[in-house]
Order: sequence, then structure tokens, then C-alpha cells
Amino acid sequence: MALRFLHQVPVGERDPIFGKDIGFYLFSLPVYVALKNWLLRLLFCSAAVAGLIYGVRGDIALGPSAPGLSPAAAAHGSALLGLFFLLKAWSYGLDRFLLLYGDNGVVVGAGYTDLHVELPALWLLMALSVAASISSWANMRRRDYRIPAAAALLVFGGSFVFALILPALFQRFYVKPSELQLEAPYIQHNIALTRKAYGLEQIAVKPFAAEQGLNPAAIQANRATIDNVRLWDVQPLMDTYAQLQEIRTYYKFLSVDIDRYGLDTGYRQVMLSARELEPAMLPANAQTWVNLHLLFTHAPAS
Repeated sequence: MALRFLHQVPVGERDPIFGKDIGFYLFSLPVYVALKNWLLRLLFCSAAVAGLIYGVRGDIALGPSAPGLSPAAAAHGSALLGLFFLLKAWSYGLDRFLLLYGDNGVVVGAGYTDLHVELPALWLLMALSVAASISSWANMRRRDYRIPAAAALLVFGGSFVFALILPALFQRFYVKPSELQLEAPYIQHNIALTRKAYGLEQIAVKPFAAEQGLNPAAIQANRATIDNVRLWDVQPLMDTYAQLQEIRTYYKFLSVDIDRYGLDTGYRQVMLSARELEPAMLPANAQTWVNLHLLFTHAPAS
């Protein structure tokens, strides 16, 4: 990951939402997310070690008679809390770009709700986190527990309301009734970038004029194609297998595989299906440990 970040090169294609080169999402963003997570873990470990030291020194009083923190512990805690909120602001900033990785059920990527509700909410949460960080650092002098408590309530309460509740309600009551119309531009982005990623836009579309004058000579010249025209359908074949080959209630045919084999009659298309065992279909009195683990472990092939 570090080598990809240090030696990254631009892809030359920009995303349609933020206008950033695709290389940012391939090389830079994963490093920023990993670094942010590492700093958060380091901060939590530092807070735990500091709390342990202050507890041993008696700077943290947890008794019911006089609970509280010493001035040094309160100032240190406010400083660490300020760093935490600053990292949260950076985390919300990175979450803006992670919207392009989301799957809302319609497209993989940012959708209407993501850009019209979640993106402004992330900007708001970034501002709230920065304000909470500044107030926590200001509390290093005042040392009032109500300031960090209010800052935490503001950030985490705002995250719950603006990043979870509001987008869900907006998606359900505004986007869902007109989903096709509202999501159309983002579906087009998804299709266009998918075609570009797989190189499908390089495929040239040419008209193919179907000939109407079929004759015995043309059939004979294309005998291999004619012999491999699929005449059977999968679903009726599964129904036929079920009637002829299931035999017991706990046998099931779940799928049909289509392949080609060299047979005595030539290279032919063949449909195959394996008879599967469904232990749940055994009678209740037969679902014993011996039956489930030793006796009814597989079904004979058909």
C-alpha cells in the first residue's frame, strides 16, 4: 500500500462527482483511511495508558464521596479529546469520498440521497467536529466537564440524526417514489464507468442483416451450429428431473449446468444436474445426529 502511494501515477480519468483522478481512489484514499484508523487506535491506547497512570497516582477519583479529576488529568483529557474530535473531522472528510463505494440497491456508487443529503451532512459534521475540538482544547484552562460532554453530544448526536436517520427518511419518502427519475444520472455514471473499466467502449457496434433465404445447402454448411441449437429449457428440465429422479422427499435438484462434450454422435450440448440432499426435508423423527452427520451426508448423482 505504501509503495503504491509513493509511486502512484494519474490514471487520466476523473470521477464525475468530485472531479478527482481515479488514481486518488486507487492509491491515496486507502492510505489516508488506514492512517486515520491507525491514529485513532494510537489515540485510544494513549488515553488508556494515561488513564491508568493517573489512576495509579490518585489523580482520578472514582469513589462515590468525591468523584473527579485532578487539574492535570482534566487538562490532559481535554487535550486528547480535542485530538479525537480533530480526527473525527478528518474521518468525516474521508467519508465524502467513500460515498462512491456505497451500494444503495440501485447503483454501486453515490446516489441521489448520498449527494443531496449525506454529503451536506458530512460537511456539517466536519464543522461540528472542528468546533468540538476547539472547545475541548479551550477547556484545558477552564476544566469544566460540561464542555466536553456537550461537544460529544453535539458530534455523536448530530452523526446519528444527520448521517443515519435523515438519509433513511429522505430515501424512503422522497427518493423511493420517484427512484428511476432521480437515480437516472447516477445509473448513467455507473454504466459509463463500468464500460470504461472493462474496455467495453472500444467495442464497435455493427448492424447484422439476418438473411431470410434459408435453404438445405446453408443448413448443411452450418451443421455444427444447427446441431448445437439449444432446444431444451432449464426449468422444464428441472421439473422433469424432479418427477423422475427425486424419488425421496429429501432429494432436490437445485440447478442445471450447461456444457458441451464430445459424444459418439459428435460434439454436443449437454445439460447436467446433480441430485442434492436436503437434510431439512427429513422427517422430524429422523433428524438425529447419526442421520445428519453420518448417514444422510450426500445424495447419489443422477
